[in-house]
Amino acid sequence: MKRILSLLLPALLALSILACTAVQAEPGSVAEQREAVQLLSHLRARHGLAPLKWTPDSDLQAAAMVRAREITRMFSHARPDGQSFESAMGEAGIAYRRFGENIASGTRMDAAGATRGWEHSPGHRGNMLSRDFKEVGIALWREGRKAYWVQLFLTRR
Repeated sequence: MKRILSLLLPALLALSILACTAVQAEPGSVAEQREAVQLLSHLRARHGLAPLKWTPDSDLQAAAMVRAREITRMFSHARPDGQSFESAMGEAGIAYRRFGENIASGTRMDAAGATRGWEHSPGHRGNMLSRDFKEVGIALWREGRKAYWVQLFLTRR
């Protein structure tokens, strides 16, 4: 019996370590982000509004990517260090006059699911349909099956 336990115990320990391995967060694709931008543009068009400027390699997009990664750790408009989300724009060197943020998360949530959720929430919808914003950064991070979406809205100085 001791011999069986001495062989079984290391195997069980190895399995438990493998089972506890953390799932790594990774960015979504540019194609997924582009789809979210297109859905936002269609929503704005249905309300007689011009599309917002989106550039995949912009400073605003980089700030959105930072925020999307952050909400995988702490799902909040506050950042993990306690600062407001707007500080991500300052860190990216963006001078802004007006800003806004929408965040969403869900299991296997795609661009359509995130957009639908925001569209049915008055505050989020207000950001999406605001005439005051000129640009948007939209980012996605995935952690296992869970998706984390961010929309950053901006009017520069």
